[in-house]
Amino acid sequence: MIISENFESIQTINTPIKQGDNLAAFAYTNSFLNLVSDLNQPILHFWTTHPCLILGLKDKRLPHLADGLASVKQDGYDYFLRNSGGLAVVSDGGILNVSIFLPQASNRVSVDHAYQIMEELISQTFPELKIDHYEIEHSYCPGDYDLSVNGQKKLLVFHSDGRQTPSPSCCT
Repeated sequence: MIISENFESIQTINTPIKQGDNLAAFAYTNSFLNLVSDLNQPILHFWTTHPCLILGLKDKRLPHLADGLASVKQDGYDYFLRNSGGLAVVSDGGILNVSIFLPQASNRVSVDHAYQIMEELISQTFPELKIDHYEIEHSYCPGDYDLSVNGQKKLLVFHSDGRQTPSPSCCT
């Protein structure tokens, strides 16, 4: 139990992000990155969005971005550009995003260790599910710590801003 060995409790926060408040999820992220140090306690953030396309910084350089965004809008999706990350992620209704924020450790937490922590938390949160980690081929952003249930990838996004430990986000 990685978390229970190091912390007595975890602060949990649930935030539905409403249409028109697209950037709120990332304002929360920035706030939690600051707050986690003050609390010296992990924060587990559950958040949902309306159907939208969350663009990464690399996406703003795409040659036909305006045409693509017009098509996305025509299909009923909102879109916004986040202040970090690489490529776009689709967030549909019914997707539960989970981010964990860990207090800065004296030794920096590796990406693999951060994924182990997320796998442990998700397994404890949903004990009725058999959660495996392995690379799901032909999935969005495949990797060794793709969390899956019945062979479907569930871990989609990984972000870190360098101030704190890496923060995997899980979508189910």
